[in-house]
Amino acid sequence: MKKLDDDKVAEKVFQSRDSKGRVARDIIKEIKKLIKQNKKELSSEQYFSYQAVENIDGDYYLLREDENLTPLKEYLNSNEVGIKRIVTWMQTILDLFAEAEALNLNLPGIIPESLWVNENNELCIVDPIVTQRITQYREQLKFDFEEKVLLPPEIGEGADWSVQAQIYSIASFFYYLLSSKPLFEGEEDSGKLMAKIRKIKPLSPQIINPKLSTELSALLLDCLAKDAADRPESFAVVAKELNRLVQNKQLFSSSKEEEKIKEEQTKKKKMYKFKELSFWFVYRYGKFTAVLVVVLTILASFAFSGGYEPVINKKTPSKKVVKYFYKSINDKHINLFKETINSKQLSHIESMITNGYIIETTKNFFSSPPPPAKESNAQKKEEVQQQERRIFKIKDLNIQQIEAGPTPEYRSNYYFVFTKQEEKAKIEMSDRIILIKKKDKWKIKKIVGDIQNRQFLKKKEKKLKEKKEK
Repeated sequence: MKKLDDDKVAEKVFQSRDSKGRVARDIIKEIKKLIKQNKKELSSEQYFSYQAVENIDGDYYLLREDENLTPLKEYLNSNEVGIKRIVTWMQTILDLFAEAEALNLNLPGIIPESLWVNENNELCIVDPIVTQRITQYREQLKFDFEEKVLLPPEIGEGADWSVQAQIYSIASFFYYLLSSKPLFEGEEDSGKLMAKIRKIKPLSPQIINPKLSTELSALLLDCLAKDAADRPESFAVVAKELNRLVQNKQLFSSSKEEEKIKEEQTKKKKMYKFKELSFWFVYRYGKFTAVLVVVLTILASFAFSGGYEPVINKKTPSKKVVKYFYKSINDKHINLFKETINSKQLSHIESMITNGYIIETTKNFFSSPPPPAKESNAQKKEEVQQQERRIFKIKDLNIQQIEAGPTPEYRSNYYFVFTKQEEKAKIEMSDRIILIKKKDKWKIKKIVGDIQNRQFLKKKEKKLKEKKEK
């Protein structure tokens, strides 16, 4: 950045690429056109427009009014910002967008790289329309999240920017500032991320940051409604509600509320994680309905929290515990799995059980019911169909005790059967299991064998793929 003599400051356009060549010249032409088309000055002292592009010492620079500004990303890296200040910043942004709307200047939602902080710790916007065009050449200003999460569903589907779309984008960015987490984590598959934005309701920011009041969290979620018609109708409506919360001192949770949120935090985060885990199946098969969300949420509440009575007790023999271990994998029963072994020993199996439970539950939910028949026959047929819909199972399990004593040892032999792209395959496996008594109940202390290998499934899948290609 350079200070010029005529109360101007010059910012280098290309900060992460060569400024020479035909492509660079074409971009400069485009920027000059954007500056000319959008030359409308906002009255706010916290909005800055780029006024021209100049070649200085062989490099292209954007010229704007001289003001000592720090990029927001850089500012956040070196300053702790509280809820009150963030809310003040949000009020500033709402006012700036409202003024831009009055001038028919259609801003493209929040462009994080266009946000700077002045010497008074006030948030400023620097020409988001031009900034949007050159963000890819200013990598050092980028935030650590996928910026597509700031796009409302309708923009992802090709609609034009509207007030409601801008409100969503503003709320999404301030959700990040207030909770320190983006609405959704980035995905390698851009289409999958946009589908998440369209379909999954965000986790309440209050669950991530219990210091936030219920009222402030609710306002953000209102602004993040999937349907544009369900969002506040204007910037003024959102600003008025923010002002009310500030005046009534309703930005923070009370100490009692904060404690209550913290108590529920883990459970609610797990429930939300369940929803996100289930999403990839839904995304793949294109069957997402409100009914599914309700059903999966109910099932999740039993899978991850209450609704479960321990199976293993002081009278359960050690061999039975080994059987329960394999049964938990076969039946995708995460709580039973955790009763038999410390799940950290086999975290890859824990993930398989969780994902398998989600997929099989969803498949069973969408499967056709059996045709009318005698009740016993119908039940039997449904059981067979559910077995067929299993994505993996344990078959022909044989357990032999090879050592007795205070730490009994068993040898298990079995087949791990799985379905991949409608093709069934099985892997012959063997494990050695050592148990120990904890609180008068048997539990697996150590397991050595094929199930330990995190790659056992991938190796077989690779062979299947190679066989298919031949």
